Amino acid sequence: MAPTTTTTMTAQVDSPPLASSVSSVSSVGRQTIKKTRLQQVVVIVQLVGVTLTASLINGLVTIALPTITKDLELPSSLAFWPSSVSSLATASTLLLAGSIADTIGPRWVELVGSFSSGALMIGQGLAQNGEGLVVMRALQGVGLAFHLASSVSIITQLLPQGRGQTPPSPASAPQSPSPTQSSIPWNSLPVYFQYLSALQASIRILPSLIVGALLNLIIGLFVHKIRAVWIVTITSLLCAGSPLLMAVIQPSWPYWGNAFFAQILQPVSFDALFTVGLIVITDVFPDDTQALAGAVFNTSAQFGSALGLAVLQVISTVVTDQSGAAKERYALMDGYRASFWTMFGSMIVCTLVGFLGLRKAGRVGLKQD
Repeated sequence: MAPTTTTTMTAQVDSPPLASSVSSVSSVGRQTIKKTRLQQVVVIVQLVGVTLTASLINGLVTIALPTITKDLELPSSLAFWPSSVSSLATASTLLLAGSIADTIGPRWVELVGSFSSGALMIGQGLAQNGEGLVVMRALQGVGLAFHLASSVSIITQLLPQGRGQTPPSPASAPQSPSPTQSSIPWNSLPVYFQYLSALQASIRILPSLIVGALLNLIIGLFVHKIRAVWIVTITSLLCAGSPLLMAVIQPSWPYWGNAFFAQILQPVSFDALFTVGLIVITDVFPDDTQALAGAVFNTSAQFGSALGLAVLQVISTVVTDQSGAAKERYALMDGYRASFWTMFGSMIVCTLVGFLGLRKAGRVGLKQD
């Protein structure tokens, strides 16, 4: 009887510490979850804030481009440099930034990129000549490259990919690389031809930003339910309607005619391609090289943005110079129309490439066990 009694008492004595231990572990677990969620919120807000600021600067440069060209006395051949040089600098340094972020860690790379971009944005407002503005825009592009490359690695660490949970990237925000950057001609059209102020022109561009933000959320929620080929093909075809509408527009037409619907369709393909493409490339690269994965993806996007702007500028300038129009404004309009037709043809090619290249691809963003 004695051993039995001793065993019973031992069990009774040991039980309370066991329950206390379980309760303590549960409490620590809850604190860890709360801390992780707080980190996720803070990091996402910071990354979005940096990208939003860069987007605002790009928008300001786009809207104020005619005034900048006039005040700084930039020649027509360099009129788009304040906008295009940032993308070019970003594309040139993204791979280097990604490699550095994977080597020393994304945190310090993100801090350096964010602070340097902010300082250079302030400096751009104090520029007294075109050369200084272009140089600071280029250096800001380098800082943005550090931000874009490191942000992908940071996000994939904090938010592991799961079903319907796409790895968000500041690059997929409606500004960086911005659809606005790729459409400088029609964003500047109201300033040149309808004699609207910069504020009035900015308001007319808002629909594309709103649609872009909503599409980021919608595509992120449904990307795992629809085959990638149909997402890319349909959105690219819809986006092709935007430059088509602008190619046939007349400056005398009201905004609610072609221009409004062109702004609505403008960001459709951009957001879909970024969501699908970023998921695919982060799946291909190992976990320890996610910054390099983001750098490779953003390099392609920035290179396309810079190259597209350069090609469109050349086409617009050549057609304008060769135009037989009696007035300069009509010659400029001929150049813009040629650029819009080039954009339309490029989007048709993009639609075909997306359909043929992804025809065997299934759904992306599915849960990975």
